[in-house]
Amino acid sequence: MESSYELIFNSENKNISESLNFFPRKFLNNTFFHEFNFNKNDNLDIIFDKVIGDWNSFYLNEKIESFVLVFNTKNLPSNIGVNYVFKMVGYVNKIKNLRKKNSQYNKLNGTIIMIENNSLRNLVNMLFNLSKPLSNVYITGSVNDMNTLINCLKYNKDKTCYPKKVRVITP
Repeated sequence: MESSYELIFNSENKNISESLNFFPRKFLNNTFFHEFNFNKNDNLDIIFDKVIGDWNSFYLNEKIESFVLVFNTKNLPSNIGVNYVFKMVGYVNKIKNLRKKNSQYNKLNGTIIMIENNSLRNLVNMLFNLSKPLSNVYITGSVNDMNTLINCLKYNKDKTCYPKKVRVITP
């Protein structure tokens, strides 16, 4: 039976089935993939709030058994302040506490972050030095490697199909 994710919206407020042009709604392993794409002109406070809002909706949606977050940061501005690292640490710690009370907060199966920018890479490193991730985090340096990794995870292939330059951070 095909599940519907019609009630969930992506970071551009479009219906998921319309916006995820290369991600089918359901995969062989019943994991839902959601890709966040950003524009250089986006307001960082609005972006952050939207990411957290979408992320929360995946935990709360009973139709989603598990999910993987994909962050394509290619067009994200390079002048992101360290305050967003601390905001994300706070959010991750909140989810860790919620996991102790409610198993629905264990749905995150992984996060893929495509980073081409050294400034952003340093912020991500700071984030994971301050707080362990909620699930495996895969960091790639190109869109091609990101797409290869998505396909590996999508079809439950082993690590031999991972791009050579992927970095994995474990909880």
